Amino acid sequence: MSKLRFAAGLIAGRLALNTFKLLGKDYQTDRLGYLPVKICPDFATHVARPKAAIAITGTNGKTSLTNLISDILKQCGNTVSCNNWGGNYMGGQSWAFLNSVNVFNKSQVDYIVMETDEGDSAITYPVTKPDYILINNIARDSIFKNPNPDFIMSRLRKAMEGTPESTLILNADDPVSCFLKTNKKNIYFGIADLGNGTPEYLINDFRVCPNCGGTIKYLYKNYGNIGKVVCPDCGLKSPEADYLGVEVANNHICIKEPDGSINRYPTISGDIYNAYNIVEAVALFRTLSIPADKIAEAIGKVKLPSIREERYQGKEIEVVNRSLKNSNGTAATVQFESLSKLKDDMAVILMLDEVTGNNRVEAITWMYDSDYELLNCDHIKQIIIGGERCLDHKLRCLLGGVDKNKISTCKMAVDTFDYLKLEGIKKVYILYDIYNTERSHAVFEKIRERID
Repeated sequence: MSKLRFAAGLIAGRLALNTFKLLGKDYQTDRLGYLPVKICPDFATHVARPKAAIAITGTNGKTSLTNLISDILKQCGNTVSCNNWGGNYMGGQSWAFLNSVNVFNKSQVDYIVMETDEGDSAITYPVTKPDYILINNIARDSIFKNPNPDFIMSRLRKAMEGTPESTLILNADDPVSCFLKTNKKNIYFGIADLGNGTPEYLINDFRVCPNCGGTIKYLYKNYGNIGKVVCPDCGLKSPEADYLGVEVANNHICIKEPDGSINRYPTISGDIYNAYNIVEAVALFRTLSIPADKIAEAIGKVKLPSIREERYQGKEIEVVNRSLKNSNGTAATVQFESLSKLKDDMAVILMLDEVTGNNRVEAITWMYDSDYELLNCDHIKQIIIGGERCLDHKLRCLLGGVDKNKISTCKMAVDTFDYLKLEGIKKVYILYDIYNTERSHAVFEKIRERID
């Protein structure tokens, strides 16, 4: 019966997928992935496997990393089936499997690459059974999604029970997720101490040792709460990284491999979290035996997806349009910290509201998990806040010590352009909630025209 259900699901799914392609409709959609699952719930389990099925998950950065890994694999001459539009539940993952085979269940690609939701992993991984599971980080998320890291880790541990032969590629510098295990030997990645010390943030999801209940000590933090930890009482400590970034610059990163050799790779941006993405991707590719020089060449040809970041350098001013995960204190703090470390005089536009009308209510608790204090910098000359909750953001900025004369507000996000003052400014950063993509891009284009 299972074979018949699978065959029916495969035929129905491929027929629908091919019809969408033929008619020029958007065929990269969760709907097409759910079709075979409705007929055969364990559809992905029966799909013919390519060289490897790769799952990417974590609280922050999984969409960017999924696109990065898929693009690099393609640049290295591989064919890939990937749910790179952010469809990280069962429908999107099932689509990646459906798209990877023909109607006779013959694999047509070299790799399946899937973005996967960390909270849903206990449901999806026992079905998809990835060969490799990459976990960026686990942190406090929106209260509407995955707010409790302990709960998410319990889901991931349950997921590992359903796919014990998967190889985990873990962030050695993320104390929340680095102790996860399967039957296979873990592969760890990380970055050496960058000399930032151990700053305290409002969110710290790993204060207490899970072994003995003692107080955890950070040896260093590279950003947010990503760094090395140790428990002075029982000796629990972060694992050593197999792939370690030993030199990080704006345009390159040097990575030490398990045999002690060091290879140099280009970066896709000057931000530290994207440097971690490069180390994580390299750990995967070197495990897949792809040569280091081929990886480096491929990285040099890829860019961040425009839905996550777009940049334009005018004659004297650069404008950067960057997404920020909605209602997420960890993501906001990471971006605020990134801006605080820059030196150029800048204006910052915030479009962080998920609400776009008066018919919805949005919780604002995440603002008080976010370190708006990091925006209290001399080089941040202007902060323009657009959206229904602009006054709530303004209050949070004021509580964080930001000079009220620097702050402008407007209820419509697209009107933020009208408040922008470019005199003496070298950079303009737009930080936007992912549901404000069209509005932020419209403002980005207006600024681009103005600075030419």
